[in-house]
Amino acid sequence: MTSGVTHGAWKSARDAGEIYYFTGIPCKNGHIEKRTVARGQCVQCKNEINSKNRDKKKDSERHIRNKEINNLKARERYWKTRENSLSKHREWTAKNLPIKALIERRRRAVAASADGDHCVSDILNIFTNQNGLCAMCFSDVSLGYHVDHIIPLSKGGSNWPENLQILCPSCNCKKGSKCP
Repeated sequence: MTSGVTHGAWKSARDAGEIYYFTGIPCKNGHIEKRTVARGQCVQCKNEINSKNRDKKKDSERHIRNKEINNLKARERYWKTRENSLSKHREWTAKNLPIKALIERRRRAVAASADGDHCVSDILNIFTNQNGLCAMCFSDVSLGYHVDHIIPLSKGGSNWPENLQILCPSCNCKKGSKCP
């Protein structure tokens, strides 16, 4: 209703109690159709919108009717691909143990609202600074070690590299969540 012609046609149709009016001017989508008095909407545009809405409603009804079947199919797909997904996950974990451990430490730090962060290279620096030895019993940890928070996260310790040390698994299990 930008021009006077459009407004005049709309007003006279409204006053006459008509449902539609015609201006001969294309709508925003280029249709030269009559328009509705109620909203000034092109009839062809209105029909296209109603058609899309009907399709959506049909899809929704079809989805509700087939919900049980769709759930069964989804479960079937899950069980078919489950073992493959699990084996890929196990494979990745075996190749990336330091990263997996780092992810777990970050998860625990976030859960404890601890400050700080570290990366795999920080752990390697700590390992080299300790000469590959346990910080408590000084045994060789080159075959396997735990990264320990000196002040435990549960006691307010941070997740910065300065609060980390390398311990052998038995020393770390003995220490638990005790402060040094």
